[in-house]
Amino acid sequence: MQIMNIAGVMFVGRSPGIVQLLTLVVLVLLGLFYWPFKLTGYNIDFEKYSRITENVNSRSSNCSINSNCSTDVTVVAQFKSLVLRLTGINRTSVVMRLESTLHGAADQLPPLLQILQEFEAKYKCEACVDSRPSPRTVLDFRVRLEHNVHKLGLAMPAIVMNPKGRLGNQMGEYATIYALRKIYNATVVRKPVRRHLEEAFSHLTIPSLERFKEGDWVAAGFDSHRSTFNNVQLAAAGLLGPHPFITPGTPFETCIFAAFRAELREEFRFDDNVTQQAEARLRRVREATAQVEVEGAGLLVTVGIHVRLTDYPHHMESLYSVRNITNCYGSYMKNAINYFLQRHVNVAFLVASDDVNSTRSLIDELRINNVFFSEGTPLVDMYALSMCDHHIITLGTYGFWTAFLGSGTTIFPVIDSTTGYRYSKTLYDSAGLGPPDFVPIPMVQ
Repeated sequence: MQIMNIAGVMFVGRSPGIVQLLTLVVLVLLGLFYWPFKLTGYNIDFEKYSRITENVNSRSSNCSINSNCSTDVTVVAQFKSLVLRLTGINRTSVVMRLESTLHGAADQLPPLLQILQEFEAKYKCEACVDSRPSPRTVLDFRVRLEHNVHKLGLAMPAIVMNPKGRLGNQMGEYATIYALRKIYNATVVRKPVRRHLEEAFSHLTIPSLERFKEGDWVAAGFDSHRSTFNNVQLAAAGLLGPHPFITPGTPFETCIFAAFRAELREEFRFDDNVTQQAEARLRRVREATAQVEVEGAGLLVTVGIHVRLTDYPHHMESLYSVRNITNCYGSYMKNAINYFLQRHVNVAFLVASDDVNSTRSLIDELRINNVFFSEGTPLVDMYALSMCDHHIITLGTYGFWTAFLGSGTTIFPVIDSTTGYRYSKTLYDSAGLGPPDFVPIPMVQ
C-alpha cells in the first residue's frame, strides 16, 4: 500500500493508477477554485482578450488558406514605413493606431502603395520641388481607406472641431476641417458651443452636434516637435481607423484650405449690420481723400493695415525669442507702405489695431499722408480691412484673415525661421501663396 501527500492532502491507494487519477481530480478542483481569484488580481479584460484571440485565430486560419499572407505583411510594412517617412509622425499612439488600421485593411493597400511610391518619387525626394497647386496634402489625396462604419450616428472617420483661441484661430480651425471634408469626404462637425466663431458668422455649413461627450472622441494628436497637424490629415483619410477624432491644439493648415479661398469667403460671410458699418467707414475714407485728389492721380487705391500688439510682444518674446516687436514693426511698416506708394499715386491707408494709441504713434513716425483709423468692433474692422484693394498685415492670425478674405496684394512679415514661429513665410509657402498675391518683407530685429 502506498501513502502519498499531494497538495497537502493525504491519499492512500493500492496502485499507481488510482493515485494518479485522484491527484488529477484534486488539481482540477483546486484550479477551478483558485483561478478566478488569480485572474481578478491581474484585472484581465476577458472580452478584450477574447476579441484579440478571435482576431489572431482568424488571421492564422486565413494564412493557412491564403498564400498572400506574407505578401500582405510586406505591403503593410512598406506602406507604414512610407507614411511615417513622408509625414514625419513619431507619436507612439498614432503609429500604433496606423499599424493596426493597415493590418485590418491590407486588401486595400497594394494600389495605394503604388500611388504613394510615385508621390514620393515626384514630390518628396531630396531633389524634388513640390510644385502641386493647393491643396498640398501631406500624402497624395487619393490615399484613403474606406471603412463603412457608423458611430455616434456619424459615418466614420469623423472629425470634431475643438474651438480654441480667439476669432482668428477659430477661423483657421474651421477652415482646416472644412478642407478635410472637401478633400477626403470625411465627416466633420462642430462642438455644440457658442464661441467667437458662432457669434461672428451665421452662414456656417459645418453642422454643430446636439450633444458632445469628451470620452467618445479620440485625440488625433499634435506633433509638437515639428509643429504639424499631419495626424489630423491621416485621421480624415481613414488611415487611423474608423473612429471619431477631436482636433488637437489650433490647426491652421493653409496648405490645404487655401485651395478653397472662394468657398471660405462664403462660409465667413458677415452679417448685414457688420457690412453696413464697415462700408460706411470706407465711404468716409473715399470722401475725405476725394477733397485732396491730385489731377491725373487716377482712382483711389485703398490699403488695409492691421497691427497686432497688446499681448503679442510678450507672446513672441516668451515663445519664440523675438524681442522688441514694436521697433521691428517700424522698419517693416515703412518698407511695406513704400511698396504701394512706389506703385500707386493716389493711396489711402485704413488702419486697425488692438492697440490704437501705440499704433498711432508708430504710424505718425512714418509721416505718411491719407491715414485713417477704423476703430470699430473686431468684426467691423476685419470686414473693412478685407474690402480694401490691398493689405499690409503683421503677426497673428487675425491679420491673415483680413487679407485672405479680401483680394489684391498682401504684404506679410518674414520672421527668422529658426524661431519656430509658424505664421510666417513657411505657412504661405506651404500653401503656394506667393507673389504677386502675397509678398514677403523681412521683419528685422
